[in-house]
Amino acid sequence: MLDSEYFMIFFVLILALSTIFYILYHIKHHKSFSDERIDSFKNLILETDSIRDKIPTFLISKIDMFLKYVENKSEYSIFDIERELGVELEALEEKILKIKEMQDKNEGKKMEDVLSLKKEVYRELATSLLGVLSFVVDKKVFSKSVYFVVEPKGGTFMMTRFTEELSLKDNDKVVFALIKEGVTASESKEIVIEGNIRVIDYEDKETWDNALQLFKKKSPFLANIDVLGKKKEYILLYLYPVLISYNTIAAEREGKQPVIMLKKGENIWE
Repeated sequence: MLDSEYFMIFFVLILALSTIFYILYHIKHHKSFSDERIDSFKNLILETDSIRDKIPTFLISKIDMFLKYVENKSEYSIFDIERELGVELEALEEKILKIKEMQDKNEGKKMEDVLSLKKEVYRELATSLLGVLSFVVDKKVFSKSVYFVVEPKGGTFMMTRFTEELSLKDNDKVVFALIKEGVTASESKEIVIEGNIRVIDYEDKETWDNALQLFKKKSPFLANIDVLGKKKEYILLYLYPVLISYNTIAAEREGKQPVIMLKKGENIWE
């Protein structure tokens, strides 16, 4: 009888201690879970800050309420926050992640479009021979037709018969333009390159030889002007592109602005 009473007391004591342990464990686990979920939501807000203008207003209001709440409270839990917001953080996360995923896809598509456009511009330049170079000398604007070839890094070699007005100096700003005619006028394309010029000296044999080698595919005459003894009758220029503007005549008729590409790295086609 006595043993039975001791057993019951011992059993109740073990049950009480287990309950206390469970409660303490639950509180600790809840705190850990709560902190983890709140930190996760904070990180998501930081990650999506760049697309804040793409997030609907009602979601922005919930995000701002969340940030204000955690900023003003020293102690809080996920359940306190969800009661304040009137919505579960998980539901908000899902909505924001969907918007982020859509934006990532759009950015990826834009990047593909940009790369495709750059390839198209390079192809049009690679298959054209003549363009018009415009520049200013003594406050007067001059234009001159030039042969040109584009190297893989995007720089442009230009060559034309030397005339008096071609008194260009290194780093002079110039504009180079060409119209690539299509089967119809609407299919034609306009490419304009703005940049700084470098005048290649005759003594720079290596650069001249490299340029003539590039011209070989486009113009046998230019490739052989040295052999023909015509080299000193021509001027060789190198254009460092800073800005490329591209548009089709069809797009221009629709009132669309040209696509602008800026040189950022060593290779404009990157």
